[in-house]
Amino acid sequence: EKTDRSIFLTGKAGTGKTTFLHSLKSNSLKRLIVVAPTGVAAINSGGITIHRFFGFAPDVTPLEVKNQYRPRKYLKEIGKLDTLIIDEVSMVRADLMDCIEIALRRYGRQKGRPFGGVQLVLIGDLLQLPPVAKNETKQVMKEAGYPSTYFFSAKCFQNQTVPCIELKQIFRQKDIEFIRVLNAIRTDIATFSDLELLNTRVV
Repeated sequence: EKTDRSIFLTGKAGTGKTTFLHSLKSNSLKRLIVVAPTGVAAINSGGITIHRFFGFAPDVTPLEVKNQYRPRKYLKEIGKLDTLIIDEVSMVRADLMDCIEIALRRYGRQKGRPFGGVQLVLIGDLLQLPPVAKNETKQVMKEAGYPSTYFFSAKCFQNQTVPCIELKQIFRQKDIEFIRVLNAIRTDIATFSDLELLNTRVV
């Protein structure tokens, strides 16, 4: 609230990510907007979809945003934005994150700066919902230089870091044994996934 530093807020299910989001919306004095990659996620977070806010076509590419893009409905809001909250960021593809960065760099309140000088609050659990991408899309992204489809592989993050804050106390579940089993499953998923890239690309 008192700085323009961006953060990545993560944590297991039930640790309070959504509670934090709603508290931030209610108490922040900044000009902010909450966006999400899907309609359901947008409804749950009380925001709107990324594509609607920025006026992106469903199959938008960074090159199109760089050469042809102009916001439609929310141009004034983008130009005044202090903080962009992206909920369920684990579902945001790396190329879409680059589209967001280019759009904000062109139309944000500090044009020409990374993300237009807008503070990012990225919220999500990388071991819950992955980006949606067909095999051919993954291949195209790989050929374009993306190590993975996850948001942290975006080219806009190659020269900057986003500090990670992890919420660890689970409030939703009280069964200790059930929590232990869930944690064991998460450990196995992390071991066999490409999420280890997170340690070198974002955090």
